[in-house]
Amino acid sequence: MADLWFYTCDGKQMEPVDLQELKNLATAGYLKTTDLVWREGMPQWAPAPSVRELSRAFPQPPVFAEEAEASTASLRDRNPAPFLAERPRSASPANGGSALVGLAVLGFIVLVVLGIIAAGVMVFLKLDKEEAGKVVEVEERKQQQQHVNEAPPQAPNQPLRNDEQPLRPLHPIPRPDNALQGAKAGIEPPAGAKNFTVDLAAGAEHSTQIPLTAKGKAEIVVISRVSQPETKIQLEVYKQVGTLPVAASAGVGKDCRVQFLVPTTGSYRIVVNNLGPGSATCTVYHP
Repeated sequence: MADLWFYTCDGKQMEPVDLQELKNLATAGYLKTTDLVWREGMPQWAPAPSVRELSRAFPQPPVFAEEAEASTASLRDRNPAPFLAERPRSASPANGGSALVGLAVLGFIVLVVLGIIAAGVMVFLKLDKEEAGKVVEVEERKQQQQHVNEAPPQAPNQPLRNDEQPLRPLHPIPRPDNALQGAKAGIEPPAGAKNFTVDLAAGAEHSTQIPLTAKGKAEIVVISRVSQPETKIQLEVYKQVGTLPVAASAGVGKDCRVQFLVPTTGSYRIVVNNLGPGSATCTVYHP
């Protein structure tokens, strides 16, 4: 506190400064000869040029005490106390701390905004990747379906290239108006075929596994005795459970037949369905 000097400027008390800065203000003309100064240890305010430490800082001669009487009248009985006042100085440390706090808050806000933007970009890229995967999957399915639709007919003795696609019968299955006409259409047991017989009520089905060899021509025939002439039997052949049938009959009469090329060697499931309305005793002939 002993090193700080208080001074007035045009009758207003200013913020305290050290002696060297007060000398610089006097040399620059900011501190006039009519201004007053005070520091701890002085009994009262005094004209700046009359103070020994500042007498050489003023280019003009010191003023007389009578000339400064008007300026000292308002401050004579006051004990000067430090306070903040306007003067041409750089920002105080308190103001510098506030500026640093403001910059820190601004930086935090910028980081939060950048984090939100980055998260949004990541979510967008993830969704875009998922959508692209779905589009690719749909396009692949379309291409596969188009390939199946546009594929040229296979030669009778040539195996199909895609094991997953259902195989069409080699010859159209006759569609008789009733069971007797179906028998006249040439649905007869193949020579040397194995067979088994099963009784089926209306709406029932029966399945059996049989082995088949790849690249071979397979023919499976069902000949039935029915309780009602309108009874219809359907025949289906599957390679795997849950897939499309390798071959299937139209199911328009009591007798039916399927012919197809065996895509791969293995076990195949034969399914015989009684579509009704009557019961049936079905004999299945297979390789």
